[in-house]
Amino acid sequence: MYGVVIPKEDEKVVSPIENDGCLHPPSDLGKFKPYSLPSKKVDLIVLSPPWGGPDYLEQSEYDLSTMLSCGDGIKLVAAAAAVADNIIYIVPRNTIDKQLTSLANILGCKYRIENIYINNKCKLKIAYYGNC
Repeated sequence: MYGVVIPKEDEKVVSPIENDGCLHPPSDLGKFKPYSLPSKKVDLIVLSPPWGGPDYLEQSEYDLSTMLSCGDGIKLVAAAAAVADNIIYIVPRNTIDKQLTSLANILGCKYRIENIYINNKCKLKIAYYGNC
């Protein structure tokens, strides 16, 4: 089963996503549900919340608990863990590594953090939680 979960402030993208069969599964495989998590247990959830615009780059460190424009990034992962055994969390390059590590301790799972480079410059981090 496929689905798309999107934060409320991004509801303006609902129509393009629902009508784009090339990028998303056909409607018979899953329904777009803004503001919701799956009601059944799923294998994987990929989280890529809005980072709050380019201003985050002016900060030396990005705090997941206070700087995400959609709320607390720590609570976001905890909510996803309630319905998924594996989580991929895409975050800004200046995210505090200790926060990403502490999430694994909170969830009680294995983790891996990767820095993603483009043209020899770190652009973002990806944290994998679960059976990574």
